[in-house]
Amino acid sequence: MSETGLLQFGKRPNFFDSSSPINVEELNMQIWSGFKTTAYKYQSGCSLIIDSCARFMSTKSVLDSIHELYDEIVDNQFQGNVKQGLPRFQDAVRKDFTGQSVIANYGTKRNYIVTDIKFDLGPCNTFFDLKDG
Repeated sequence: MSETGLLQFGKRPNFFDSSSPINVEELNMQIWSGFKTTAYKYQSGCSLIIDSCARFMSTKSVLDSIHELYDEIVDNQFQGNVKQGLPRFQDAVRKDFTGQSVIANYGTKRNYIVTDIKFDLGPCNTFFDLKDG
């Protein structure tokens, strides 16, 4: 599979073509086409099933999404009052990202599942606790 140039996401055998996505600019999304495979062993032999599938990817970065949440909650709802708006902002970020799959947009484009977000490291050092997805 490494010779195909397709990316595998997660531990399941799902492979996607990141080199030719379909852009849907109105929704800030890309559609990556690909396939998934399943192998079965029967008494009479083996069977390999290949199905086409697609993965919908946001073109916004996590940082852009966090900035949008900050602007919406702290700047708009609390008129810039950081002391009052910060807890609501942090809860909103945790709600939006915990359990979500994110892709590192560098190197081999590995994907991770966000398990927790810690804000106690200072305003510029928010830490995402990730596990391989």
